[in-house]
Amino acid sequence: MNESPAPSAATSSQMVLALLALSPFLFKLSPTLTKAALFCGCFTALGYATQSLALVDVLPATVTFLGTVTVS
Repeated sequence: MNESPAPSAATSSQMVLALLALSPFLFKLSPTLTKAALFCGCFTALGYATQSLALVDVLPATVTFLGTVTVS
């Protein structure tokens, strides 16, 4: 348990596994829904990236609280 993977490696592997699990459904989407899903995915990725960058300078409890308030 002392040797755990880096957080970036764990997150990357989680995203790759999600991509593999959901990839069969990707080609069944209508083109209009695909565009909307990509647009939404861009904002989700932007939110995830900015939250990760905020953890560099701000306490994790503060980032968690702000994320919860924003989503609620």
